[in-house]
Amino acid sequence: MKTNRPLAAEDILFPAKLPPHHSLDDPYWAETYEWWEREWTDWETIAPRGGFIEDFLLATKGTETASSFAIWTALAVVASVLDRDAYLNLYPVSWYPNLYLIFAAPPGRLKKSTVLNHGASLLTNYEKHIPDENLRHKKRLHVHTNRVTPEGLQDLLAPIPPMPSKRKDIPDVYVDKGSTLALFISELSTFLGRQSYNLGMVSKLTDLYESKARDADYTKKDGSQELRNVYVNFCAATTPADMNDVLPQEAFGGGLMSRTIVIYEDIPVRKHPLPIQMSAGPSHDDLREGLAWIAANTFGPYTMSKEALGYYYQWYDSFKDDLSREDNQRVLSHSRMDVLMIKIALLIRAQRYEMGREIGVSDLRKAHQLLVKTYTKNETATKNVGATEHGKHLHHVVDRIKDRKQIDRRSLLQSVSKYVSSEELSMFLSQLYEMGTIKIYLDDHPQTIVTRSSKELYVYVAGNDHD
Repeated sequence: MKTNRPLAAEDILFPAKLPPHHSLDDPYWAETYEWWEREWTDWETIAPRGGFIEDFLLATKGTETASSFAIWTALAVVASVLDRDAYLNLYPVSWYPNLYLIFAAPPGRLKKSTVLNHGASLLTNYEKHIPDENLRHKKRLHVHTNRVTPEGLQDLLAPIPPMPSKRKDIPDVYVDKGSTLALFISELSTFLGRQSYNLGMVSKLTDLYESKARDADYTKKDGSQELRNVYVNFCAATTPADMNDVLPQEAFGGGLMSRTIVIYEDIPVRKHPLPIQMSAGPSHDDLREGLAWIAANTFGPYTMSKEALGYYYQWYDSFKDDLSREDNQRVLSHSRMDVLMIKIALLIRAQRYEMGREIGVSDLRKAHQLLVKTYTKNETATKNVGATEHGKHLHHVVDRIKDRKQIDRRSLLQSVSKYVSSEELSMFLSQLYEMGTIKIYLDDHPQTIVTRSSKELYVYVAGNDHD
């Protein structure tokens, strides 16, 4: 049968009713769960309301993951479901809401892999709740959770031929799934390690982020292989130490890390000896029904309201001015905040169980809140990532003085001798004094140079960190 046009929004049979939804602000939770109030954080306060994110955050209560990890996992899950079917028409190409995320936390503390696996599990078979046969086929996701080589990644993205319509009432329609992939990786080191078989993975991921309509690559097995309508979401978990060891130099500059949001937590707030499911909270089926509703009701182009555009233009001026005053490392990590803010605003609007495809000013404000809080938290985890050896060792010295508030030379040298020699330490201390990061004392008298006396005392100057 001849097919001559792609599936469009007007072709889709929508779900008859809204999915089940639960509110974080329902007093029932505080009345029922004794740990509710003590586990309420700023993240719960700024979490988007009225949709899947709120439900997913509630569904992770009773586990020891961080609320920030739950919110960002929910955003990644929604981004995977939207595919290229929800977008903003912006010159010269459309913007799609795919995300690259790295969850960083000390080992074993905040169950970062657990929440990623939870999100990935929801993407399996959620499409069974979609009533439209054509859309159900289109939204069946390929979720990958294991190690893969760059060539293997290319194979995972190989598009299948477009499928003729399964509905007799629209026989002229075809369904094209394109090159779509959701990567939910519980250990970044196993996926992006510096092994020989992973050479080129960073540049491959960087290229895939752009969601090109056509992208040809060469493989030894198949020769030239073309990808079509590329759309990749990437989420991985790691520790701050491993992040620095695993990521090769090619990930920095204007590369992969400038496109990736790092979500960092170090202090557990939720404490549950055994994980529990909230008895009246969202079930797995509730969450999958929500994703199916989102898939069916977000098909097509999004626009920004007049108020949202006004807010964005005003913010953009200050954003560009701030970038010109930041150091190079912070510029690289913040340089795509303008694009990410729009992507996340689209996701916040799309995840809400509410008809319509207009991004409002409240969606942009919420996206801005999430990004600012995330960037503020992640500086601890990312400050050494991609730094030179000199920069890393300087950070070690600063961190030790900052932790102790003041420390004598003998104790400082003992604590950092793994990284620096006595001569290098003197050089770093002189640099920190010139920057105003420390003050130097000997026998209670202020000094203007490093004397190298073992009794020399270094005092951290609060609010004048070299970062």
